[in-house]
Amino acid sequence: MDEFVDAIGENNLVVGVFALYACYFVVLIAALVCMAVEPGAEWPIVFSSVTIFVTSTLHFGLVALGFTMDGYIPYPIYPEALFLYMDMLWAGALGASIHSFSATPSKRAVPITASVIIAVAQLACFYKSYRLFHDNARSKRQRQRIDDALPPSSRFERW
Repeated sequence: MDEFVDAIGENNLVVGVFALYACYFVVLIAALVCMAVEPGAEWPIVFSSVTIFVTSTLHFGLVALGFTMDGYIPYPIYPEALFLYMDMLWAGALGASIHSFSATPSKRAVPITASVIIAVAQLACFYKSYRLFHDNARSKRQRQRIDDALPPSSRFERW
């Protein structure tokens, strides 16, 4: 897995994850709008529930995939507790959605609440992705300035 990250580049991976979270967010908002526009129809509830299930599976799948990488830190950005709580809320919203959809699939309250909770959790994921990208770019700029300041023979020895 580390070869994969090295091949595509860490910043490209972070940007890809950011884009994935943006897609999740847009689809969840679309599901909320559909439930508001079609108050009597059942299809918006199914659309919202499927969106919750798919985005949650992808999110927690990416987290699980991260644990297969050497040196993976699940919450690398301060405040770590914020991201931990967002994942816990996301998991709770997923559990409530699964229960609600299997018990009473025509009720709207749980899919609406779960969609809002997951959208807020995705905002935290946006922030984490932004910070990871920004911090990686800043780190590379700092390394480049150090290299530029060193004589050519020292650069080779350093790296």
